[in-house]
Amino acid sequence: MRFTKTLVTGAIATLLAVTVPTAVAGADTGYAGNSSLTITGRGRAHGVGLCMASVGNMARAGYSYSYILQYFYRGTRVRYKRLPRTVRVGVYKRNGAISVARGVGNYFSVRTTTGRLLFRGGGGRVVTVYRSSGAYTVLLKKSGTTIGSRRSTAPIRVVPGRGTILKVVNDGQLYRGNIDLRYGWGSRAMWAINTVAIEHYLRGIGEEPESWPYTGLKVLAVVSRGYAAYRALNPKHASDGFAICNTGDCQAYVGYNYERRAPRLRSAVIGTRGRVVTYRGSLVVTPYFSNSGGRTESIQYVWGGSAKPWLRAVTTRWAKPHAAYSWTVPLTFSQLEIRLARSSATKLRGDLAGFTILSTGASPRVRSMRINGTGGYRTVSGEQFRSVVSLQSTWFRFDMPPKITSMSASPREFSPDGDGVDDLARMYFTISENATVDYGIYNTSGARLLSNGSWSRNAGRTSLTWDGKDASGNTMADGYYRMLVCAQDWRKNKNYGWQWFTLNRLLGFVSSQPTTITPNADGVDDTATVSFRLARQATVNVHIDDASGTLVRTLTNGTRDAGVAQLDWDGKDAAGNVVAPGTYRYTVTADDGTFSTTRTGNIVVSAS
Repeated sequence: MRFTKTLVTGAIATLLAVTVPTAVAGADTGYAGNSSLTITGRGRAHGVGLCMASVGNMARAGYSYSYILQYFYRGTRVRYKRLPRTVRVGVYKRNGAISVARGVGNYFSVRTTTGRLLFRGGGGRVVTVYRSSGAYTVLLKKSGTTIGSRRSTAPIRVVPGRGTILKVVNDGQLYRGNIDLRYGWGSRAMWAINTVAIEHYLRGIGEEPESWPYTGLKVLAVVSRGYAAYRALNPKHASDGFAICNTGDCQAYVGYNYERRAPRLRSAVIGTRGRVVTYRGSLVVTPYFSNSGGRTESIQYVWGGSAKPWLRAVTTRWAKPHAAYSWTVPLTFSQLEIRLARSSATKLRGDLAGFTILSTGASPRVRSMRINGTGGYRTVSGEQFRSVVSLQSTWFRFDMPPKITSMSASPREFSPDGDGVDDLARMYFTISENATVDYGIYNTSGARLLSNGSWSRNAGRTSLTWDGKDASGNTMADGYYRMLVCAQDWRKNKNYGWQWFTLNRLLGFVSSQPTTITPNADGVDDTATVSFRLARQATVNVHIDDASGTLVRTLTNGTRDAGVAQLDWDGKDAAGNVVAPGTYRYTVTADDGTFSTTRTGNIVVSAS
């Protein structure tokens, strides 16, 4: 006898509308909002020019500083060249007053940048400058008390006396040379600007540790000198009144605080005095960075403009070992969406559907890409993506989790009561790649009731089953449950899919005996007995329909207690007439106010 079970759609639809999380990415993407991916990458920073990780490793291997420089800056020579004597460095920025005092030594003078003397300072005296109403206010203080005040439309210059090293009071850093205090129109902030001899400037470069190989420090001295000289002639921050800043955007300049604890760097600077990288006799820009990941990048693919022959992509095996040679960034989709929302250029349109790399440079660094969403895509540069997601470089790729698509449940409503009909719940789905799959069972409150193993599944169509039991082997109470499937790849990227099931044992063990009757009053198979079992009290309706669906007879319609029930049908209709031979359908429906379950079966009426 074959039975069918009718799904109760109304209650389930209401439940889904209330409880399914809104972060689900939808069937079009194959990803859930709480899925995870891994961004893999190589290298750190822009990738143009000299790879400092390689410098350290090549220096340890015995290569000379000139060989190292010419390896990365192809076609160049390292030679002595007359350079600008000083460079202007932006060392401190603030939206407010900046103070300067002597750090080492005794005396300093306070002047305007046009040369007018305002004050003479000495031990214990501090000059504070701020800008308001289009002019600079200059205060000279001693022990916190103002002992002099001036106004000037020109910026202010603090000039150290012989043997004096000035200090920016705000951050405690010490610097050789003059310090100008002026408003930067580019950044709209006050700046402390250190005008310092390039050879002294180099002693305060903190790009690499003092413990670095000595040859590596010589390389650092040469490229830092070349960069400072190039920028002295071609200022990068002209709108703020200086050539270079003291951060990694230009060069990490710490000043005298670093110089006095870096004697080996000082020696390397002196040992390479005046030497820079040249191409066909001319001073050239010599950018450098942390780690190449094995290949540097050609300049035009990073900063645009025309190609420069000494700044083309170079393969190097010396970039490792190093922490930034290769890296991974594991993220959930939700975490990534938060980062992408930092910029309107990268903010998702709809839910995340994946990424498309559109172009790369001479190395695998990303030049342009698409961020694909269910509501459309955004085309961004690799640098835009790197910046908003906080990656180490633009050499990155995406390891997405396995896609889970074409999810379905059959049966949606099951009754694990052992009667052989719909005793198991099955969830069917398709995964895009080989994965480890497991599932959990959750109730409508989101509590996890069962964690069920893990299995290796090949890419393609697959399924998982649940027998309705908890971890202790006991059948769970009737109710609504979610089967949450997790597919995980070898990188532990995870994706999720789920289906809701109704566990309902209200009605079970439905059958008819015999299945064929001959209602001819001969005492043999004159009646069929329809049997069923109720798990709890319910309203029960049992009726007989003919092949066209027309009601023939109702056997019962009322409340019944839990237990086994048996109802006889003698092959007659409601008027007491024997029905014509044929196939008749009996329908058993039980409703306890929460669940309504229907099962059907066939009884054949034969004339003989």
